[in-house]
Amino acid sequence: MSSSFINGLAKHIKSNYDLSKEELTVVFPNKRAAFYLRSKFMEIYEDNIWLPQMLSIEEAITQWSGIQLVDIVDVLFELITIDSELSDQENNISIFGNMAVQMAKDFDEIDQYDVDADHLFSYIVEEKKIGVWHLDEATTLKERQYLRFFEHLGSYYHLLRQHLESQGKGYYGMMTRHLAHLDDAALVEKVRQRKVIFAGFNALTPTEQKIVDKLYRNHCAEVIWDFDRYYVEDPKNEAGYFARRYIDQNMPWKPASFSNRLLSKDKEIHLVSVVGNTIQTKLLQSLLQVKVEDNCTVILADEKLMIPMLNAIPDDPRFASVKVSMGYPLRQTTLNNFVSEFFRLCRKGLKKREESLRWYIWPVLRILDLELVRVVFTPEEIKELEDYKGYVRDKSVFLYDASEFERCCHSEDLRSFMDLLLGDESKAAGPIEFLSVLGKLLAFMANKVEGSGDSMLFFLNQISETGKVVNRLNGILKRFRSQVRSLEELEILYLLVSDNTTIKLNSSATGGLQVMGLLETRNLDFDTFYMLGVNEGILPAEKSQGSFIPYPIRKEWGLPDDQEKQAVYAFHFYRLLQSVRRVYFVFNN
Repeated sequence: MSSSFINGLAKHIKSNYDLSKEELTVVFPNKRAAFYLRSKFMEIYEDNIWLPQMLSIEEAITQWSGIQLVDIVDVLFELITIDSELSDQENNISIFGNMAVQMAKDFDEIDQYDVDADHLFSYIVEEKKIGVWHLDEATTLKERQYLRFFEHLGSYYHLLRQHLESQGKGYYGMMTRHLAHLDDAALVEKVRQRKVIFAGFNALTPTEQKIVDKLYRNHCAEVIWDFDRYYVEDPKNEAGYFARRYIDQNMPWKPASFSNRLLSKDKEIHLVSVVGNTIQTKLLQSLLQVKVEDNCTVILADEKLMIPMLNAIPDDPRFASVKVSMGYPLRQTTLNNFVSEFFRLCRKGLKKREESLRWYIWPVLRILDLELVRVVFTPEEIKELEDYKGYVRDKSVFLYDASEFERCCHSEDLRSFMDLLLGDESKAAGPIEFLSVLGKLLAFMANKVEGSGDSMLFFLNQISETGKVVNRLNGILKRFRSQVRSLEELEILYLLVSDNTTIKLNSSATGGLQVMGLLETRNLDFDTFYMLGVNEGILPAEKSQGSFIPYPIRKEWGLPDDQEKQAVYAFHFYRLLQSVRRVYFVFNN
């Protein structure tokens, strides 16, 4: 696949760097562009070279800082531990979890934007005091507790950094702030005296800017932009927001020239209105059957369209190779629906009767009605399950009885599944027991569908990723058992981990029809693309959730707001149009 920006970058490197002798690092906004640059090097170089190190910005910052990057779950438990220290009582996820997650996001932004944290927190406290101030009345207990939380924000921030630093760990903002405040010689040493090219960036945070600036001033870095004059020179076009800011700040590495591809190249643009999301994928199927360019991609503004879109790809040799570079969210899978219902079953599905615990039938039936059951079991087994469900409804059965199930269902696999699902270990209903049963259920499903061919590959990937989540949760329970005491707390933790988990599909190759999300298109150019889900609230995304930092204070201190986030989406949208010849924007009307 040819790509205008990648082509230009490869030729620039060949003309200006001797890769037979020099060691070079190329840093991209994400890792996807590295596949294409590597392929381009294979085309334009005939002699042996030292292949440049190609990193995403996150990988580069992690490598240079020498700090282990932690995820949101690690930060969550550090904050829960700190909260116990500050309040002299043991707290838990269900009470403090959502607050801790929001704190982690705010602290990361404070560090990425190099804000004076103590000064910022003092502003926040004064603003909150004004909000609860009464002329003639003293503050209530709830108001004092409310203020106490904001008064402690600074302590949470500093203690979190101390806890992580003592372990050699950090979140991304900590890393960029650490590197940004190193002296020039120390930072140059961190990049191991290598030349660095920052390629195709649009929005850099202040700490990232300082890192780039120091390396540039010390002749270690070069910045290669990909802006078009159409949106940069128009002060009202938000796509050029960041480019204009670099120019206004007079950075020595500011963009000096722009392409003129948006207005100088003819473009065939189709705006297609359809009724319903599924019809968008049917339209794509029709368009692909007519004609497909070599340099073509499908872009999903709405990630929920991925599975129906893949099912709509024509059964044609031209589409034997379909490369999906975006991950499918685990939270949207059939297996995740099953896990949610299993949590619900174990939390609320038991009735104590005399000296024994019995399962209510309705949560059991909800699980048997799930799509997952039709995926895992054979048509004959599904028929047996339907007979059982009919019996339950005809007889108005209230509690589950294993003997009644076995009278209707003779399949050993069905009986094994129900024994795992509703056995004594599930009745124990503790976090450790729940994860143990869930792991056994995943193993049962994997064995059941093994050997079913490519049709079950996506489901097996769901099992694999869910198994990784279970293993992660087991590791957390070993370290923080006292803080995850109930199924409710375990479910909150499961949701947190699974919400940040995607199922990887085939993404390493560069040939064939490409399927991407909007952010995966960064630095890439296409002759033709089809974008599905181009609807308000999806492109751009809806406004982000709240923050403990009030909007006026965020604005005053230069922290990002929704305008900046929409400017990022606008840039990616316009950048896609720079080199395209034919485009279809499809939306649900």
